[in-house]
Amino acid sequence: MPSKSSQVRIRPATLQDSAACGHICYQAFSTLNASHNFPSDLPDGEAAVGLLSNMFSTPGLYSVIVDKNLLTLSARDNNEDR
Repeated sequence: MPSKSSQVRIRPATLQDSAACGHICYQAFSTLNASHNFPSDLPDGEAAVGLLSNMFSTPGLYSVIVDKNLLTLSARDNNEDR
């Protein structure tokens, strides 16, 4: 059985997750875009925070967070209306 410090938890996203997830999103996509010489989709991390704040508070859009050792590792959204 894994130790408590190495457990991974999947949970619904909350508006409070927007800051951490927004910065993760910005870093991931700006790095990917730069590696392919594409312009960034978002001007900065704060724009990504705003985008995810909107997504996490949209009814019908289900978002999950993956936490490990109290750190947010990723976020995933699924529109329940599709």
